[in-house]
Amino acid sequence: MEEKLQIHYYFNDNTHKMNAFVRNKAEKDLLDSFKQASEILNIELKVESEAYSQGGLIEHFSTIETAGVAIAGVALFFKPAINKLITYHFTEKSDEKYKLDIELKKEQLKAIQLDNSKNEKEFNDSNLVDVLSDPYIIRHVSNFYKQLDNYSKIEKVGFKYNSDENEIIVPKNDFKKYILVDDTTIINDEDADIEIISPVLNTGKYKWRGKYQNEVIDFSMGDTKFKTEIAQGKYHFGNGTIINCNLQITIKTNDLAEDKKSYSVKEVYGTKESISSELILREIGKRKKHQKWVDEHTGNLFGKE
Repeated sequence: MEEKLQIHYYFNDNTHKMNAFVRNKAEKDLLDSFKQASEILNIELKVESEAYSQGGLIEHFSTIETAGVAIAGVALFFKPAINKLITYHFTEKSDEKYKLDIELKKEQLKAIQLDNSKNEKEFNDSNLVDVLSDPYIIRHVSNFYKQLDNYSKIEKVGFKYNSDENEIIVPKNDFKKYILVDDTTIINDEDADIEIISPVLNTGKYKWRGKYQNEVIDFSMGDTKFKTEIAQGKYHFGNGTIINCNLQITIKTNDLAEDKKSYSVKEVYGTKESISSELILREIGKRKKHQKWVDEHTGNLFGKE
């Protein structure tokens, strides 16, 4: 039997039309959620779209079990349940919260008899929990609601699986509850040593590669004078060449506590041929060193009673 999931877009006018770019982008993330869930649950699932209905705009998706399912007993359970899992993700933060009974699902899982005369397989019920907390599905849900939140015509969206179930409504003022917010932190290491692995010796917005605090990083070179001096042949990079610089580290953290770092060198103070070599300061490095000396000695002077 086909399991159907209904997506109902409610508009603030009397039309039954929706911007195709908005709908296609939003529903791509919906379909990617199905794909991710089926991979976690180790089942092969085909999702088909049916002709949509009016009344706002109603889209129907049918989930169909395909041949070659890895564990047949698990597939028979999850094929009807997967729509409920997806519906949970897309509605669980709304005012009309749809509650999935995890413990009941675990008991049903335990009751599944996985008959295999040649090889007895066990299915870990943690897979179910993985679907409910999977960061990639949560990100797809965020992208779905971000598309709809920016579309002024939509006032709410409804979800329903099979005709005998009640529709779960998510009003537009709840959309932002699902949208992940990225927090940005900027750190400046003003005495960073980077061992150059791959310099960029020509013009262009190419990334350098180096080793910073035992980690290989790709970084942009923001010191334009240093890049000009490289083009003039003033510096030669060999195995183990190190630059001393002001390194800006930008860390973007989303609601899933996932960090994404990017690196940019703002100023290069000096270079040395290897870790044991003497640091050869550029003019900007000499000024920085002098200012540091002034700051330290001025602080000592005024600090005395």
